[in-house]
Amino acid sequence: MSELKVIHAQIFRIGLFFDEYNASKVVVFCALQDSGSLRCSFGYTNKNSPYQALLFYQEMLTRALAPDRFTFPSLLKSCQDLREGEQLHCHSRKLGFALDAYIQNSLMYAYSQFGCLVFARKVFEKMGEKSVVSWATMIKVCK
Repeated sequence: MSELKVIHAQIFRIGLFFDEYNASKVVVFCALQDSGSLRCSFGYTNKNSPYQALLFYQEMLTRALAPDRFTFPSLLKSCQDLREGEQLHCHSRKLGFALDAYIQNSLMYAYSQFGCLVFARKVFEKMGEKSVVSWATMIKVCK
């Protein structure tokens, strides 16, 4: 990892890190190599690099690494359009996370960001047990 940090600094200094191909390769190496660190790669999958977050997710799936309940909320924040959000919603359901409150709250918020309050409300209505966070999220998206 120390050698990777030196390489990363050089790539960043000369401006190559802003190229999606180079950035995704650093993320994949950080997360998937034996010497890598998922925590290090997580830094690249935030709102400032949404495309890389989705590429990282695709790479996880390609390598048969299973997402967990914490994967989808961060990915939903990376969505740039409704279609991406809907695909992640379907994929979370397919993988058995349909009833996870953390994911449901994130879905409500994501749908609201794309102006789909009807979808946000449908997620809310299908929730088994609505927490204070669920109610607060619904109140916030309906303002």
